[in-house]
Amino acid sequence: MTATDADPDPSAALVSVVVPVYDGERYLAQCLDSLVAQDHPAIEIVVVDDGSADRSATIADSYPEARVLRRPHEGLGATRNAGVAAATGELVGFCDADDWWKPHKASTQVAYLAAHPDVDIALCRQDTHFEPGTDRPDWLIPDQRYGDLDGVSATSGLFRRAVFEQLQYRTDMATGSDFNLLVQARAAGFGIEVLDESLRVRRIHGASMSDREGPAFDQMFQTVREHLRQQR
Repeated sequence: MTATDADPDPSAALVSVVVPVYDGERYLAQCLDSLVAQDHPAIEIVVVDDGSADRSATIADSYPEARVLRRPHEGLGATRNAGVAAATGELVGFCDADDWWKPHKASTQVAYLAAHPDVDIALCRQDTHFEPGTDRPDWLIPDQRYGDLDGVSATSGLFRRAVFEQLQYRTDMATGSDFNLLVQARAAGFGIEVLDESLRVRRIHGASMSDREGPAFDQMFQTVREHLRQQR
């Protein structure tokens, strides 16, 4: 078999990063800069503008590496679903417009998935950054497993395409649809693991709904209740 006939290197798989943004002009450039700076050789950036009234789409358009989708405002779940549908990579990740990735996030998670074919979703730990003048919200407590703030997030995952051939984000949840997706994935038999390394930064700035109000615990409990009913 010649080199051209050989199977492609799984560690060079195309990673599509979906960036949902809604009036996120203040932080979007730092988010996109972090994706452009990834040391993984194959990154596709898909920015989905959820009906922003500010310069978010214009900022995204200034990045030749990014593909920008403009949509009417429908919420985070629908925005992420649209980004996944437009993505072409074998692997799919997410970065909210006010967060950013460390330079080796994609390459580290890609290498892990390449070495563990039984794992479909590779999560990771994260650092929490507080914007100057932002108080630590009461709901943000140390992660029980790792001890750091907000230690593992559902949005930290790198997903195999097969996950989204079967599942979608729910569009009837204002927040909590990312947690719901992981519950769906576990119930569907997809393998989920956590890398014991911080590969992303979650920004707390007080302006987003999740930063003001915290996780939608009622919707998370709804997810768990529905899952338990399905298991009976």
